[in-house]
This record gives sequence, structure tokens and C-alpha cells, in this order.
Amino acid sequence: MWHDLTTLAIEENNRAAAAAAQSAAVHITPTPAPHVSNVPHLPPIDRKTPPLVSVSGSGAAPPPFIPSSNGSEVKSAPAPIAKPVWMPEPCIVCLKPVSGPKEYLECTHSGCAACLNKYINDAVAANRAVGMKCPKDGCGAIINEHTVQCLLLPAEFAKYLDSTVNAFLDQDVNSCKCPNPKCGQRLTMKEAGSGAAALKKGPVTEKDDQGRVLSEDAYKHFMDYRIRCPNCNINFCTQCKLTPYHKGYTCASWDVYTKSRQCRYCHVKMDAKNTAPNPPSQAVRDCCTSSECLDKQKLSCLKMKACGCPCPGIRDEKECLPCLKCDLKKAEDFCAICYVRVLSWLR
Repeated sequence: MWHDLTTLAIEENNRAAAAAAQSAAVHITPTPAPHVSNVPHLPPIDRKTPPLVSVSGSGAAPPPFIPSSNGSEVKSAPAPIAKPVWMPEPCIVCLKPVSGPKEYLECTHSGCAACLNKYINDAVAANRAVGMKCPKDGCGAIINEHTVQCLLLPAEFAKYLDSTVNAFLDQDVNSCKCPNPKCGQRLTMKEAGSGAAALKKGPVTEKDDQGRVLSEDAYKHFMDYRIRCPNCNINFCTQCKLTPYHKGYTCASWDVYTKSRQCRYCHVKMDAKNTAPNPPSQAVRDCCTSSECLDKQKLSCLKMKACGCPCPGIRDEKECLPCLKCDLKKAEDFCAICYVRVLSWLR
């Protein structure tokens, strides 16, 4: 009996709870979405086959989303960003990719070891070793001696040192270098004004190669700028470096003299007054009115060489001598008698 009463009480409570829940329920009517006329019509999405999406940056633009296999919307992956490609710096001399060993200067610019070696050797050959700068445009950094030594061979570095020393000595007004390429002896010049001091001692008695007394200007120049090398025994002008020294002329008057017409035998400057008239041949037309030169004109060969120079031999020879100016390879050798003039001076 007690079990029947308990069952009835539980059933009554369930019916009361169900009635209360039904009376409290609220009926909600869904509101329709507003109509928008500007939205374009999109085709239905195929849920089975997802569309292809380009991620390489070329082709059609990717869609706003990629549908998954279960129908949910998945955002598209961003396009991959291209990584920068590293390009090595070219050689600062040849402006091409560095080939072979790579060398750096103290300014951090670099280049081919062979190119930098040639750049320095060319500067030494052109007497530009002092203050040599980095070949990079706009740099201007001086290449120090230690870097030069690392880039050159021992023999090349010795030439570099000689070039820098000579460049320093060239700035010394009291020293000069022998112009003989086989010598190169460094000499100390005379003090300036020695020619003017010599003129005060008395009249000029010094003569030129033709036995003429020097003018005062020529004598002053001779005393100030004429020097003889004690190593190779040649004399030269320390101002214009002419070998042998142009005795009887200053540098300016010598330049005028060499550009003028000269006697073939005594080398005097010729004009309308001292030119021998009626030459028998084109080969002997450059003759002055001196009696000694006229006698030499009568004995000289009348033929012209193929090079355009007169034959240096005597008249009526069966075989002409070679041209002492063009044909003879040793035309710059000194005369074996006076050892002052070169053979080409004899024409």
C-alpha cells in the first residue's frame, strides 16, 4: 500500500511540472533577412571537388575561402613571400664577377687578386705609386704599403719602393736623375745662380762644339744646368733632360733651333742670307755659305735614300752607306772619336 501511494505522488508531480513548462514557453517567429540588390549572384559551390587556388603569384586570383571536406569554410593560405637572392659584389677593377683568389683593401672593397696586382703595377709604371687610391668610384681611400706588399711579388714590390723613393726625390730641386735608362744615377745639381757668379769673374771664353764663343745667356744656362753623370759619363741638361747638353743654347732657343732649317755640315741655323746658292742636288741643298761647308758639299754623294734622307757617303761611290738616322739600328750610339755626339747627329 505504501508503494502505491509513492508512485501516485511521483506521477502527479511530473504532470504539474510539464504543465508549468508548457505555459512558460515563448513562441519566436524568425525575421527574414533584408534583400540587398547590389550583391552579385554567386554560383553554388560544389562541396565535393574544391576549386584550384594559385599560390605562386601568377594566374587567377585566389578565392576568398577554400571549402573543406565537411562543408565548413576555411580561409585561404597567404601567398608565399619571395626570398631575396644574394648577389656577390663584382671586382672593383674589371667590374666582373671575381675569378680566382679574392683580395680585400683596407677600405673593405674587394676584387680579383690578378686585377689588383695589375692595377698597382700599372700605377708604378706610370709613376703614380705615391698616393695610390682605391679604384672603386667615389672611394678615394689610399692603399697602404702593407696591402701593396701583400698584392705584389717581391720583385714587383721592390720596384714599387724605388718608384716611391724617386717620386720623393723628384720634389727636391737640388737633385736629379740621370736620363740614361741603363744608369738612373741620382745626382746633386749645382746651386742656382752659379752662372751669374761666373760672369762676374770676366768675359766669356767657353766655346760650343763648332768653336763659337757662347753668348752670356747660353753661358749662364751652361753653368747652371749642364751636368755630367759620374757613373755613365754622359752630360745632359738638368732642365729639359736632353742628352748630350745643347751647348750654346738655352732650352727655349734650342727648341727654336731644332725646328728651323740647319746646315747639313756645321748645323748652323740657315736663312736666306747664309744659304749656298744653286745646289747640284736635293741631297746637298742644306748647305751654308761657309767655305768649309762648300768644300764638303762638293765631295758629298748626290743621291737620296729611300727613307728621304741624303746619303751620308761621298760622291761616286758604287754602294751607298746606310742612313745614320733611319737604317742603322745603332744610330743612337756615341761617336767613337769624340764620344759626345750620337751617330744620328752626323746625318
